[in-house]
Amino acid sequence: PRAWQGKPLFRLELRPRGLQAWPQAKAVPLSCLKGTRVAALSGLGNPGRFEASLGALGAQVLPWRFADHHPFSLAELSTPPPGAQYIVCTRKDAQRLPLGATPALPLYILDAEANVSPAAPFNTLLRRALQRRSTRGNHV
Repeated sequence: PRAWQGKPLFRLELRPRGLQAWPQAKAVPLSCLKGTRVAALSGLGNPGRFEASLGALGAQVLPWRFADHHPFSLAELSTPPPGAQYIVCTRKDAQRLPLGATPALPLYILDAEANVSPAAPFNTLLRRALQRRSTRGNHV
């Protein structure tokens, strides 16, 4: 797009790193998804990327999509898609799970590692932006 001309472009790659049982925070290996039917719970703008990452891990993905930034309710967590064995969501969506909820199935949070390339120019831009923000009296 014209607005991007002359601006640096960076690539963000998210790689699955592990699973965390919710709410216990117990680490679970990614391999437990292989061959299972997973309800991919999402309130994301682009749920397809999340669902594809679960599929790449060997899960049979049952999309369970809500609007971006959706606040999940106890009632919603009690009615996962039929046939699902687990519920998996992103770390972003886990922040909107109701406290004290007991989902109908085991629920796991997919932890991902973010890699930006090229890293050095991105880190320089980020550092400068944070310095400008801190000199204006804003706190990060």
